[in-house]
Amino acid sequence: MKHVNLTDGTVRVLASEGFDGVYKKYTVVRGDTLGKIAKEYGTTVEALAKVNEIANVNLIDVDQVLLVPAEVKTEEKKAYVPGKVTAAGYGLYKISESDHDGIYHRYVVVKGDTLGKLARDYGTTVECLAKVNNIENVDLIEIDQVLYIPATAEEVAKVNNGPTAKVNFKSIK
Repeated sequence: MKHVNLTDGTVRVLASEGFDGVYKKYTVVRGDTLGKIAKEYGTTVEALAKVNEIANVNLIDVDQVLLVPAEVKTEEKKAYVPGKVTAAGYGLYKISESDHDGIYHRYVVVKGDTLGKLARDYGTTVECLAKVNNIENVDLIEIDQVLYIPATAEEVAKVNNGPTAKVNFKSIK
């Protein structure tokens, strides 16, 4: 398959197997599966595997960049995005150009989740989650709804510092 990067950040895929089209880049986060991603983008596991040349559909990595359909074919429960969202590394996302600038987890709601449970699990408050995600009724979140959850101070430091390498110049002769 041939991939052509377009100026708007999307990718044009040229293929003979019926996968021709425009795709956008998606960065895998912790908890993602091809099945979950396929459902979110109105496609199939098989189509994602083919377009992304994935041999084992049960094996994707955090921070792996996948091509997903640019236009969702099914009704999608969109996340309220409080600004520009970009991958920050380590499975986290950076939100900028908003009142909520910072580093966040991207979380897809599953059965049994509540804002209270998520707040406890991630060390934040229901009020914070509601504000960041523009949720008016804190008792109402939906399965498959995408939420942004503030990262911990340690995670923020890890992203801001990034991987570093030290070189001992004294050992070079």
